Order: sequence, then structure tokens, then C-alpha cells
Amino acid sequence: MKHKLTFIITTIMLFLSVLLQSCSQQPSKNIYNSFFMDTIFTYTLYGDNTEALRDKLDGEAGRIELLFSKTDQNSELYKLNKAKVSTNQELLSLIRFSMDMRDSTNGYFDPLIGGVTALWDFKAENPSLPDNNSIQRALSESSFNNITLETNRIYLGESTQIDLGGIAKGYTADSITEILKEFSAENALVSLGGNILAFGNNSGKGYKIGIRDPSDTSSVACTLNCSDTIISVSGGYERFFVLNGTTYHHIIDPFTGYPAKTDLGSAIVIAPLSIENAGASADALSTALFAMGLDKAKEITASFADFSFILIGAGADGAVYVTKNLSADITVCGQRELILY
Repeated sequence: MKHKLTFIITTIMLFLSVLLQSCSQQPSKNIYNSFFMDTIFTYTLYGDNTEALRDKLDGEAGRIELLFSKTDQNSELYKLNKAKVSTNQELLSLIRFSMDMRDSTNGYFDPLIGGVTALWDFKAENPSLPDNNSIQRALSESSFNNITLETNRIYLGESTQIDLGGIAKGYTADSITEILKEFSAENALVSLGGNILAFGNNSGKGYKIGIRDPSDTSSVACTLNCSDTIISVSGGYERFFVLNGTTYHHIIDPFTGYPAKTDLGSAIVIAPLSIENAGASADALSTALFAMGLDKAKEITASFADFSFILIGAGADGAVYVTKNLSADITVCGQRELILY
């Protein structure tokens, strides 16, 4: 169980309505912070005796991290990348789902580029660019032909590595949702880095979520009213380094092996909890949409009618493109133009 506090630039700012009618009584609110998957997890839990629920959520987050961490030598994913074979059924299930998302996003979400992402070190004090030949070799190992999924077993090619970093937090949000149901929680707000779980309807008021402006992370680009929803945000401002005047962000284009050249500042996916695998789907989709850019993103979102989408253009004057099914629940802040599609 981890409760390490650290400073990071989070993707989403949370705003809860604090105005209550005089006859109403606000349930007690308890906020807990933990550290998993290189980010702060924040649980806002309502009611009394929430410590047991917090401990259960921490335990599940730690369990999932130990399954899907790419760098922890004890994780199931690390062992798969080394041994090239695994029979762990939960790992197999998420990889199978990830490969489905690979197909659904035309390859812009790709769990097979672990060899490429391993070449990019965004935590280094003195970052450097990977050798292009190394990138091209790693890309050649990310073909669908380098993975074999059997009923109870997975095999990887000799140099193929899997990276589940673009879906693991969303998967965790799905698992946390089930735990909240088990504990009969009525309302909860859970932040997992670039993913937010708005569970319940905040005692009938709904949740007001502020989405950071990708060009000025101290301000808000838009606010969203929601309930029983998972929101996933991907943007190049989350993790990056600057070298010789050029910014290199952490979202890799699976087709080039380099940080995606995109005209989006951020991509936001809103998934109702009624959708199966809502969190995992939203997490993978937001990564893919950011990488593919505005035109392709607008086209592909038409295939996901049960979801809602916000695409924020790059730069301070980039427009905010919003699917029409979200028009009544979004407010754009500042000077950005709202465009429904």
C-alpha cells in the first residue's frame, strides 16, 4: 500500500459544487492521496468509515500495477516481455482487449510498441534522442505477426515488447468502479492521473469537472457536467522534454516511433459507466485520438456513438470540438471557439 505524496502536473482539475439548499445536509467528505503508476491517485469518498474502502482501492491499484508494470521485474508484463510467453489470464484478457482497440483505432493505439517506448526516457535529467536505427528496428517488431494469442496462453516474437501504459489506468478505473459498487457507495470521485471516475450523481447535483487548457495548464479550457462517467484525457503537456528548442512529448506515433505530430492540444473521451470496459476503452481512445490528429479523430469518433468526445486544438486559439451529444453539458472558458460536430 502506498501513500506517497508528490507534485505532478495533473491533467484534470476537479470542481465540486458546494452550494446546497438550506434544508439539505452534505455527507461527510474524505479525501485520500496515494501514489501508483507514476502518478497521484486521489479518492474523494463520501460518508463515514471510508478508511476500509480506501484501503481496498489502494490494494486493487497496487495489484493492477504489479500485473501491468513494464519496469517492475516482479510484474506479469515484465516477465512476459522477458520470457515471451505467459499464461496469466488477466494479463491475457487485457492484451486481447488492447489488440481489439488497436483494430478499432486503425493502429493509433498499439500495445505492441513497447520496444519503441523503451527507447524514450522522459524522466532523464539529461534527455537525449534515441538512435533512429534503433527506433526503426523496434518498429519492425511491432507487427501483428509478432504476437500469438491462444485461449490460455500468449506468445511474443523474440524482440517484441508490450506496453500497456496507455490503457492500464483506465482498466484500473473500471476495477475501482466494481469495488465502489461492492461497498454500496452512492457517490465518489476518483482521479487517476489523466483519468477521472465520477461515480454516482453527487447527491443529485452532478459533478462539475474542469478540463485543463493544454496551452496554459494553470487555467481551464472547458467545464463538463457529468455523473456516472469515466473521463480520459491525453495531451502532450503531461510528460515531455525540450531538446535544442524542440519539445518531445510522451505520446508516441505507432507508425513513426517518434512523438506524434498532431494539431490537437488534448483529446478527451467521456464514457458512461453503463458501457462495458468504459475506462479501458476511454483511456486507449484518448491516446489514439491525440496521436492521429483532428481530422482522423473526428472521423473515427463517429464509430463510437455511445461515447462523447472533446478535441481541443493546439495553441492558445485552438477551437474546442465537441460531439453534439455533449452540447448541453459543456461550457467553454476563455477565448476558444466551441464547434459542435
